Amino acid sequence: MRYGTIEIASRCFVGCTSLTSFFIPNSVKRLGYDIFKGCTELKRVHLPKRFDKSTDRYIGDCSSEVYFK
Repeated sequence: MRYGTIEIASRCFVGCTSLTSFFIPNSVKRLGYDIFKGCTELKRVHLPKRFDKSTDRYIGDCSSEVYFK
């Protein structure tokens, strides 16, 4: 995802099995819910620290590790 993006819509990447990691830049101010639901190959998600509460809301049912920067 490129820097300058300010929002990621709900269910944006649902079922995208080709994702293995995802970096969300600091420019993002709003995250929808279940962004990565069904992304079975997703192993790592990097989020800005301001999103450190309720990561389940954003990540959905995938079993990835979440890292904060």
